[in-house]
Amino acid sequence: LYATNDTTLSNWFKYGALRENENIVYFYLLANETEVVLYDFNLNVGEIFISTHNSIEYHGCPIEKEVSSIDTVTIENGEERQRINFSDGEQWISGIGSIYGLVFVGVYQCIIDMYYDLSCCHENAGLVFQSPNFDNCLINTVGLNENNTRINHSVCPNPFTQTTVINFDYSSSQTYGLQIINSTGQVVQKINQINSGKIEISGNQLNSGIYFYLLTNDKNEIVRGKLIKKE
Repeated sequence: LYATNDTTLSNWFKYGALRENENIVYFYLLANETEVVLYDFNLNVGEIFISTHNSIEYHGCPIEKEVSSIDTVTIENGEERQRINFSDGEQWISGIGSIYGLVFVGVYQCIIDMYYDLSCCHENAGLVFQSPNFDNCLINTVGLNENNTRINHSVCPNPFTQTTVINFDYSSSQTYGLQIINSTGQVVQKINQINSGKIEISGNQLNSGIYFYLLTNDKNEIVRGKLIKKE
């Protein structure tokens, strides 16, 4: 397994290795010569996946996830693949892996302030997965939204069970709108004409899992981040 942090797709380095045995995928990280269970496609509904994160960034972080459902999904080439859905919102697709990235299983149990998303996956030179959040495999942010500025804000509590509150620097001269987006890119809540610097978000209509919020005003100032809804 090779990786690069360069958007020009250069400077590749050996990251690790994968092996599979009886529907269980193991990942060996070269940086510290350790191997862990990365995927177990033998899991049934209600069973718990327990492992340890083994990426360079979050090595050693414990992972514990419950399977909420198992179904099939039609991938880009028309083929149907098994999909395992977890109670925290993560999904595994057979032959593709986690929707958060191949080696980033359970990553949101280790962080709350970064965004991980598998943009695409190719198999034998053919596209088999394309994230609904992106139009292309390679996401180039250079030169995009250069006029955007961020609004000072805070979110508490996060994770939350019933309600959480976004506080931000409000200006009465601006018009604000908020969107709550689930892990598949669907807008599940939308609030327009916000007239204060305090937004209370109810979890009553939200399943447990990972969500993303996007708050904008008419000056193109942006607040964005991640919410974690727990049972």
